[in-house]
Amino acid sequence: MASSVELSSALRKRGFFAVRIVDLARRGVIKMTEKSEAGFLGIGTTHDFTFERVGRESNLRPYEQTLINKMFGGSSERDLSDLKEKFYRYLPEIKKEMYDEA
Repeated sequence: MASSVELSSALRKRGFFAVRIVDLARRGVIKMTEKSEAGFLGIGTTHDFTFERVGRESNLRPYEQTLINKMFGGSSERDLSDLKEKFYRYLPEIKKEMYDEA
């Protein structure tokens, strides 16, 4: 079993942005919906999440606004699978804004 220090470190390294996205959903800024579809030839199931901008973006911190803007671009809806291999390039900018605020 992992210690709380190890778990905290893992969240900081891998899950910080996931936690921020879930927090934005909890606060009503975005909506998250899980989608499931049957796999090829009905074998297995594929899972994805759809994120939707719901328009409550007032009072966001600068890094949260950047996160939302980079996540959605000009769209009001985005699938998690669309962000794979693309979104990572914005992480340094978002991290910098977050640390500048602190």
